[in-house]
Amino acid sequence: MRFNFWLLLVLLALSLPSFGETLDELEYRKGMYYRINSGTPYTGQVDGKHQGLLINGIREGAWISHWRNGEVSSQGSYQNGKKDGFWNGYTKDGAVDVRLTGTYKNGVKIID
Repeated sequence: MRFNFWLLLVLLALSLPSFGETLDELEYRKGMYYRINSGTPYTGQVDGKHQGLLINGIREGAWISHWRNGEVSSQGSYQNGKKDGFWNGYTKDGAVDVRLTGTYKNGVKIID
């Protein structure tokens, strides 16, 4: 019976949603994000206004950012901390922002 209690407790803990840090809760130093007062680059999910994944303090994979009003401001992917692939940019009212929308390679817009 005691074993079942601990097993249930472990399974319950594993099933709870995990929440990441927000960029406001991290420090940006020398091109990488760190937990405040930490010497180790942050690895994990980022939630809040900017959502995505940091690996060793660098943005990787799909990211989405929002304006304060909740509208999406941009969405796309990062590779090694630089925009890579197709990105969508939006104005505060949700219209496409053609200045930001396009294809990026190594952080540089190459195609509108």
